Amino acid sequence: MRTRKTAAKTGFDGMTETLTPIPQPSEIIAFLIRAMSHVDDQHEEALKKELQRLRKGKPISPEAANDLLKAHLAEFHIANGNDIWGETDFLEALHGYTLLSLRLDCAALPAGVVRGVFDRVAYGLFQNLFRNVLYITGVNPQEILGKPDQATRLLWQSRVKDHGLAGLAAEIDVQPVLRRGQENWESSIKGWSKGEHDPQIHTILPLMKNWDREFARALLVARMYRKYCEFSMVDPARHVDGYELPFNFDAIQAALLDLARSPRYLKTCGLSASDESKINEIAKLTDPRRPKLDRDFLRVEALFEKLEYSLHDQQRLAGLCFYRGRYLAQVGRYDDALDAFETAANWFQFRSATQMKSCLHYILNLASKLGKRRVLAKWQGWCDGLGLDLDIPDADLSVSRDFPELFPEAQSADNADPLSNYLMIMPEWEERKPDLRNPNRVIKGYGPTPTPQLSLFANLGQVEKVRQLLRVGADPDALDRNNGSALLNALQGEDDACVQALLAVTSTETINVKTKGGKSPLLMAISLGSSDYVQSLLEKGAEVEITSLNQQTALYESVSHFVNPMTMARSALQQGRGLDMPAFLRKTSSPFRDEQVHTMSRYSPEESEILPGLAKHFVKGDSPAMRNVVKLLLDGGANVNALAGPSKLTPFLYAAEIGNLWLLQTLVDHGADVRSQDDQGGTAFSRLHYFGHSHLVSEFLRWLPPEDRIWLRENGFR
Repeated sequence: MRTRKTAAKTGFDGMTETLTPIPQPSEIIAFLIRAMSHVDDQHEEALKKELQRLRKGKPISPEAANDLLKAHLAEFHIANGNDIWGETDFLEALHGYTLLSLRLDCAALPAGVVRGVFDRVAYGLFQNLFRNVLYITGVNPQEILGKPDQATRLLWQSRVKDHGLAGLAAEIDVQPVLRRGQENWESSIKGWSKGEHDPQIHTILPLMKNWDREFARALLVARMYRKYCEFSMVDPARHVDGYELPFNFDAIQAALLDLARSPRYLKTCGLSASDESKINEIAKLTDPRRPKLDRDFLRVEALFEKLEYSLHDQQRLAGLCFYRGRYLAQVGRYDDALDAFETAANWFQFRSATQMKSCLHYILNLASKLGKRRVLAKWQGWCDGLGLDLDIPDADLSVSRDFPELFPEAQSADNADPLSNYLMIMPEWEERKPDLRNPNRVIKGYGPTPTPQLSLFANLGQVEKVRQLLRVGADPDALDRNNGSALLNALQGEDDACVQALLAVTSTETINVKTKGGKSPLLMAISLGSSDYVQSLLEKGAEVEITSLNQQTALYESVSHFVNPMTMARSALQQGRGLDMPAFLRKTSSPFRDEQVHTMSRYSPEESEILPGLAKHFVKGDSPAMRNVVKLLLDGGANVNALAGPSKLTPFLYAAEIGNLWLLQTLVDHGADVRSQDDQGGTAFSRLHYFGHSHLVSEFLRWLPPEDRIWLRENGFR
C-alpha cells in the first residue's frame, strides 16, 4: 500500500531505503480514499492537499483517520445503501492495525523485506474480499489474483455472457439517473469487456447506488486490487495460493522472525559478532542507572567511531543514535542528545514500537526542558497517531530522573546535584523585578504553567515584592491555569510574612478553591503541619469538610501525617506519587500514563541521597503541632466518620493502621464509630494486628466501653 512509485523493490538489498517498513495508517487511509471516493470538482483540490499530507506520513490517530474516511467516502457510503455509517465504519479495523504496529518488532530488517511480508497480508485480505463479492459473477478469485489487469475484463465478460451486451446496456439505461443512451452504454461495456479501459470510480459508485449493488462492489474490489498492484513494492506474480499470511500479530511476527533468521538475511544484513559485541558494550556503558567510571566516555566514543567505520553509513547505524543520545545527555549536551534521539526515532517509526516509545520518552522530556515547542508538537503528534496516552511531567525533574548518573568528566552538567533538580530551585527568578505597571501580569517559564507574578513572588517568599504588587492593585484572588492562588503559592513557599500578607486580602471563595490536583490552602496548611495557618484559615471561612483529589477530608489528611517523614518520602518515590508530596515531586519521568505508576517500582541510590531533602516537605509525624491541627479540625465540626477513597477508610481506621493511640482515643472522644469497617470488613482491632501494632491492642481495648470491647473481640477478624 505504498504510494511512492520511486520506492525500491522488495529484497534484501537497499539498505539506503527511506521507507518505513510497515505501511503507515496514513498511507492506508490515502489508498482507501483514492480507491473508493469520488468528489466533485469543487472539493477536488482540498482532497488532493489532504492526500498529499497523508502520503508524506502525517501521523494520524484511528479516530481522526476514521473521521477522514467518513468525510471522503460519503459517496461510497450512500451508494452502498447504508442508513447508518456503522456499516462502513473503519474504526475497529484502524484500532486493530494501530495495536498491531505497537506490538511488532522489525527494527533490524530492511524496509523492503518487511513490506514483502505485509504484501502477503494484503494478498490474504484481497482473497477474502474477492470471495465475498465474486459469488454472483461466476469468476474464480484465482482468475483475478496475480492478474490485476484482467480483473475488470473478466467481470464484464461474465455479465455480458449472462445478459447479452444489448440487454445489459438497456438494463442500466432504464434507470433514470443512469440514462445516457443505449449506444453509449453498449460502447462502454464493450470496451470494458475487451480490457481496453476500466470504469472509473465516478461510474462505479452510481452503478452501485442505482443499479446492481453486488456487481458494482465486485468492480470496486477489482479496482482496489488493480491500484494496489500499481505500487512498486508489490509484485503480483507472487500472488498465488499459499502466499497469503493471516492478519494477526503472531503470524506476522513469526514471518518476520523467520526472515531475520534466514541465511540470506544473515549473510546480507546481519551484524558481525564483533559489531554486536560493540553495540552491547555501548548499551552497557550508557545505561543511565549504571555507575560511571573515569575514561568511560572515551571508550564510548571509540566504540561509536569503530561502528561507523565497519557499518559504512548503513542506515541501521541510525538506530545506534539512541545510545549516542543517552551518552550525550549524560555529558550534559542536551541539544545534541535531542538531535540524536530524533534521528533514532525516525529510524524506529513503525519498525519497533517498543524502541520508538523509549526514544519518544527522551524526546518529549528533553524538548520540554529545552523549550523546543516545534519538536515537542511534532512528536506529540506521533504519540497521538500511535494511540499513546500522554501526560508530560515536569521537564527538569524528568530529565534529572532520566539521567541521574553522569560521566565523571561531565560533573558540570545541570543535574550534577540531584536534590536541586528535584526541588526545582531556580535562582534566576530571585532577581526578577515585579512589573508594577501591569500588576496582574502572567509570567511564563516558572513552573509547568503560566503564573501570575503575584503568585510567583509569593512562592519565592519575596514579601516586599508581594506587598508592592498588592499596593498597586494586584488581584489576590487571581488563579493560574491549575486554579492555584497566590495564597496557596505562599503556603507552598512556607514564608510566613507572605502568607499573612495574602491571608488578609484573599476572599473566602478563593480560600476554598481547589487546584486541579485537589489542593486547597487548608489542605496545604495541614501538609505543612502548621496549626497557626490551619486556625487562621478556619477563622477566615475555610471549609472544614473540603476534600482532596482522592475524596479524603481535611481530618483524614491530618491523620495521615502522623507517619515517619522518611517513610512517607520513600513510599512516595517508590510509587511515583504520594498524596502529601508536592505535585512536581509526585510525577515520574515517564510521559506515558500507563508507565507512570510502575516507573518507580524501587528507588535507586541516587534517590536515597535525596530522601532527607524530600523529608522536609513532610510533617514530622506525631508532634504537638499536628495534634493541635487535629483538635482544631474536630472543634471546627469535622465529620469524624467520613469515608475516604475506594477503601472506605475513616480517620479512625487509618489511625489504627498508623498505630497511634492518641489519635485513636481523641477520635473516639469526638464520636468515632469504633465498630466501623473498611471495604474488606477490617476493623480497628484487625488493622492494629495486621499492620504490626499488636502490642498496642490491650491498651486500645482498655479504654473502650465494655460493649464495644466485647464486639471487637468477637467480630474484629471477620
